Amino acid sequence: MREVFTLILQYIHDSRLLCGPENSRFLSCNAKCLEDNDYFVAGILIAMSLVHTGLAPHFLSPVTFQALLSDQPLAVPLQDVYDHELKSSLESLLDLDLTWSKQRDAQWKGTYQLYLTWLGLWQFQ
Repeated sequence: MREVFTLILQYIHDSRLLCGPENSRFLSCNAKCLEDNDYFVAGILIAMSLVHTGLAPHFLSPVTFQALLSDQPLAVPLQDVYDHELKSSLESLLDLDLTWSKQRDAQWKGTYQLYLTWLGLWQFQ
């Protein structure tokens, strides 16, 4: 039985379900695989492999493997995002958020400084 699940895990590793480096694979977003329910079947086969033989899919990235085992949402570091287009979009959003945050902080600092000056509590440095 161990040999069967070894072959199944090898098939999943080489399939269109996954993308990325050989020893750190991520789930791909393949419309055909979604249509054919391949992700569901692969999940069942991985679960059966773990339960019956103890073989784990060691080819998955640590983040992906942790997401499979956890029932809580995971925060994925930006450097772990494999898709270059998605990664650049997320970087743009983070840059926008940081810019907005700096502008907001500067605005709030100016407002607080004005209020403290009115109250006579602001000390000039």
